[in-house]
Amino acid sequence: MASPTGNYSFYLGRDRVVGLSGPQGRRTFFESRDLDLDAGSALFLPWASLALQADIFASDAHPSNLRSVVRTTLLRTQTLESIPATIEAYTTATLDHIAMKGLFDPFRELTWSFTQSAMAAMGIGELASSSELSRRVVLGAAFGAQGNTPTVTSWTLIGLSTDGHWMAQVRKEVSQVIFRYQDNGESADQVLRSLSMHTWEHEFPLLHACLLESIRLAVLPVVFRKNISTTDVKIGDTGEVIPPGAYATYDFRDGARNPDIYPDPQRWDPGRFLPDRAERLKEAIAFTGFGAGRRKCRK
Repeated sequence: MASPTGNYSFYLGRDRVVGLSGPQGRRTFFESRDLDLDAGSALFLPWASLALQADIFASDAHPSNLRSVVRTTLLRTQTLESIPATIEAYTTATLDHIAMKGLFDPFRELTWSFTQSAMAAMGIGELASSSELSRRVVLGAAFGAQGNTPTVTSWTLIGLSTDGHWMAQVRKEVSQVIFRYQDNGESADQVLRSLSMHTWEHEFPLLHACLLESIRLAVLPVVFRKNISTTDVKIGDTGEVIPPGAYATYDFRDGARNPDIYPDPQRWDPGRFLPDRAERLKEAIAFTGFGAGRRKCRK
């Protein structure tokens, strides 16, 4: 059942689900304290609710403590220093493999490369070095980036390879950074390998815009949260609510493919994310990316 606001409601078995859309729906979904993502996942992953029963497990196994537990574990080790070199080794191997093949499938090769790097960084190098063992390991449920990162990278490569204007602009940007940091006859490859994280994050605005545009087009999940409070959650000033115990859902395409926000929304156009256009600022949380509001994935 849909309403004039664009929000809608239905039942999934015995569970009430309220679909949200538009600026007020987005803001409610991503910013309400009472809409819980972990509880929402239990609608389709019943086993996930077991993790919420903190009395069954040690307290540090509860999802609310996961971030601090992982961070503490990492900081207690010396392995962080080896991660860049580990990732570089597998990236180099992938590039060599691609160069040897000439024609390649970016989705297959980049997914494989990222999976290897992720497993090696986590300290399970024996899996990373074996293609057979690696392909038997299912990481998607625990590490969403295992799927998102190669997908976004692949679409960025495809976008650039089919758009001469942006390919030329990005090549120019990369060449300028290489020239800026080149010393003692270093090759372009050597310069890029030596760049700091700060340089990568702040001196490639065009490449960054390309990645954001690929995320807009490729990362389009339908996410669920649950009203864990004992009262209605108001959907802005629409007069509509999400009842206690009901689920709320949001389809990222509501914003990402909205022509009022992004003209010609199906077209890959990184210029949308440059300061002179900034189309994502037209509405609240118009770019959801990997999430927004109170809980989102790190950039």
